[in-house]
Amino acid sequence: MAEFGRTARLDGYGGRNHWGSVFSVVLAGGGVRGGQVYGASDGIGAYPVEGRVRPEDLSATIFHCLGHAPVTEYRDPLGRPHPMSRGDVLHAILVSNHSSQPVRHPGSDTPSPFASNTRAGC
Repeated sequence: MAEFGRTARLDGYGGRNHWGSVFSVVLAGGGVRGGQVYGASDGIGAYPVEGRVRPEDLSATIFHCLGHAPVTEYRDPLGRPHPMSRGDVLHAILVSNHSSQPVRHPGSDTPSPFASNTRAGC
């Protein structure tokens, strides 16, 4: 994942500056269906026109594929609840799988410490 896209036009020095409106992300494995393009930009690549994805949607999708519902809350050291993500899962890019396996820590029989510890559906 890139930190920014690049401007659709060259600047006065022949370069392209940071541009946060459109950028690319490559995802593979973990329940993501391969060989697809999601979304589209305008004719000069400056603004999204279809399939806009917010950062929180990307994080929600990643947590979903890791087996955690994005709305799962964790608590900070002061005991305050925080959702893992406030985004929407991008179901359109995922392979459908209806298994419900508990999420376990590698090398442990202990379930995840998160409140919801079942596979979210990747």
